[in-house]
Amino acid sequence: MANLPGRNGVASSIHYPLPQPAATPLSQSHIQQVVWYFMLPSAAGAAADGFTGGFSTATLPAIPGGSLLELIGLAAEGYRVRGLSTTIVDSFGTSGGLAALLLGDPVLTDRWGRQDDLTEGAITNQLDAHSSSEPIAGPGGYALQIAVEGGLMDLAGRIHVTLFWERLQADMP
Repeated sequence: MANLPGRNGVASSIHYPLPQPAATPLSQSHIQQVVWYFMLPSAAGAAADGFTGGFSTATLPAIPGGSLLELIGLAAEGYRVRGLSTTIVDSFGTSGGLAALLLGDPVLTDRWGRQDDLTEGAITNQLDAHSSSEPIAGPGGYALQIAVEGGLMDLAGRIHVTLFWERLQADMP
């Protein structure tokens, strides 16, 4: 697991639980970018309605032989996850049998949808979600999982994810 810098006290990490030799650790270069965006209250203090919303984004490359990409912390502990959108930045290769990507979390593998079109420019959005529930991030932050269906990843492919989240001031210590 690689810890990534966060903003406003929110840390992020990325974890690739993949079948690879222990002598071949992943490096920061495997992470294309992680961008945080927060809708912050004014300098005068918390928003009058106590609501904070925003989104976090990341772009992930395919990992040869990989079956699962997991991002931990795109929404901080206690934040409600409202939705996910994705864009295929570079077409995914299918030589390892990859047929689709399942967009979800440890509780529901395809909560945010199933990405069948693995070609550059393909998107998923709110209409693709398979659940109307909005999970609240647990300790360590929300764990977004991108699982492989049909086989394994090969060298080609990058996916950009945008996770939308919110919190209510009353819910936070």
